[in-house]
Amino acid sequence: MQQVEQAARSSASVLLSGPAGVGKRTLAAAIHQQSSLADKPLVRWRAGEGLPADQTKELLDRWDIAGTLLIEDVEELRDGEQRALLGQLRRLEEEDRAGGRVMATTCANLERVVREGSFRNELYHRLSVLSIRVPALRERREDVPALAARMLEEACHRHGKPLPQIDPRLAETLREFDWPGNIRQLANTIEHLISMDQSGALSRDDLPESIRQSQEKLPGFIMPPGAKLHDVEEAAIKQTLDRCNGNRTHAAKSLGVSVRTLQRRLKSWGIN
Repeated sequence: MQQVEQAARSSASVLLSGPAGVGKRTLAAAIHQQSSLADKPLVRWRAGEGLPADQTKELLDRWDIAGTLLIEDVEELRDGEQRALLGQLRRLEEEDRAGGRVMATTCANLERVVREGSFRNELYHRLSVLSIRVPALRERREDVPALAARMLEEACHRHGKPLPQIDPRLAETLREFDWPGNIRQLANTIEHLISMDQSGALSRDDLPESIRQSQEKLPGFIMPPGAKLHDVEEAAIKQTLDRCNGNRTHAAKSLGVSVRTLQRRLKSWGIN
């Protein structure tokens, strides 16, 4: 991506947004590896883990030395963690030294999270100097053949197998499938194909059943006549939770909101 190359040449903070599984962490690593800080470690901070204050400070101090801090699912940072990070960024600015670079990923609409009061406005603007949206795989089907080919080579190398022959119907299915799990699901599917291959030739029949039956589309949500906006929102959220088997973290990422926002919505409907 041209944006990755441009971000690598800059020292500004980077915010990578997009659905779960699209490869935001991989792109962040690529930016780091192509940057002037490539010889220094990439420190990862998984927001939502709820680090104690002393561990948060230790992590920020380590980043100051290491060079690049990557905050994953940044919308899940607690207020105290946001305050600590903001304080570190202000201190580096006041001392007029480059310090470390910060990058962040999010599955949520972070501007909306800011408006809802769950994320500090100043921190958002400091983190999003450069903003890169990573689209879902279904929005860039033309990339699937090249991605699948690279993943096939890597999987064959791991398993010590030669590259198999690919049936055209299999290639077409891979290209046309919606990939709700994005690159992560595609990688898992390729791993499944190579792991199960015994003949050196792959066909559509070798795919997991859920993908073979991909032509059977799930029905979308239909707004009934006269429905109010909050009714539609409630129905859509409940439908998403059903599809995610009640997993609120997965549902929140699918909806593009933070887990806390989803929990507040459910609480307002009397769902704990």
